[in-house]
Amino acid sequence: MSSFDLSHLPEPLLEFAANGRHIDVRFGLMDYGPVDFSTERTKEVRLGVVGSSQTVGKLGDWLRRCEGGIPAKNSRQPNLFPAFPGSTILGPFRCSFEVGTRHVRTLSQSLISRIVSEKDDDTAVSLAVEAFTSEVKDLAEQDHSPQVVICALPVEIIERVSNMRSQPSDDDPEAAAADEPEAEDAPVVDRRTCG
Repeated sequence: MSSFDLSHLPEPLLEFAANGRHIDVRFGLMDYGPVDFSTERTKEVRLGVVGSSQTVGKLGDWLRRCEGGIPAKNSRQPNLFPAFPGSTILGPFRCSFEVGTRHVRTLSQSLISRIVSEKDDDTAVSLAVEAFTSEVKDLAEQDHSPQVVICALPVEIIERVSNMRSQPSDDDPEAAAADEPEAEDAPVVDRRTCG
């Protein structure tokens, strides 16, 4: 029988502004703010957005909703679902998030349709990646570029990519056979009688 020593390392506290420390990132941010917070300057984070006209609009709605805060969820464990006080300069991040019209890129419906209708999975993914990276590069090359870019994926593209199935290779006959539909007139075999 072997023996070993067991020791418990306590979880370190996270650091926040004004040398504040807390074990939970949510409460640490609400109580103290981010570690780089300074009262000497107002921080504004410039956001860029790439997506369809619908997803860009919905993201804007969501960001405005977050500014007003989100109430706590009713629960017997109040620390599990605390209220979110809002994403304004007075909120936990101590900054505001700004999306200027010059930092928004909308993919055309024809481009989205081309990606979605592409039969080859690899080509569809490549087209989607190319569409988004091209717009992100364009935003990054601006004089006053956004600090963060959010890719608001259109639902059609998400569905196209999530419905991808791996194609069996010619080297794997079992995988190919598993993908073939069973013949309707195939005999039913009762395995209990097979010996």
